[in-house]
Amino acid sequence: MLAFKALANRGNVLHFKIPNRVSDMPRRTPSQRIGSLGHRVAAARFERLGSWIVRNQEEDVGIDMEAELSDPDPTADFLKCEIKSFEGAAAKRPVRLKNEFLKYACECRVPVVLVLVQAVTGESWFCWLQGCIEANRLRPSIYGSRGFTTIAADWLAPA
Repeated sequence: MLAFKALANRGNVLHFKIPNRVSDMPRRTPSQRIGSLGHRVAAARFERLGSWIVRNQEEDVGIDMEAELSDPDPTADFLKCEIKSFEGAAAKRPVRLKNEFLKYACECRVPVVLVLVQAVTGESWFCWLQGCIEANRLRPSIYGSRGFTTIAADWLAPA
């Protein structure tokens, strides 16, 4: 609980001292910081293309962002984006995704795009998940008993 220490009551104004460090405040984890940076980079990539309207998803249940083609008016052609971010060597890398999410992508009637972002440099890669799943015959892995499936780095194209 945030605690304030009353210093003095000067007239009708009450002054408070706020502690330098509040130990029970939640901290932002490095993973949250990297994810947030990557999300902003991915959104900016779409915005720079000029033909997309980017909408952030308020509730993240696997889909992080939605983009609608706008050339120049909105077209009702949408993409759903799953954004994965990392720090470190700026080279594309394999991405491990939960099979529950990949099942959702398989069933989705809207294209779902995986966007991989190096959060510091802004370098990014993408793949159309439904196409990737079909081209690489991943359905047995996704609908099998394992909990995760890996999207190979070679399946990602530069953004």
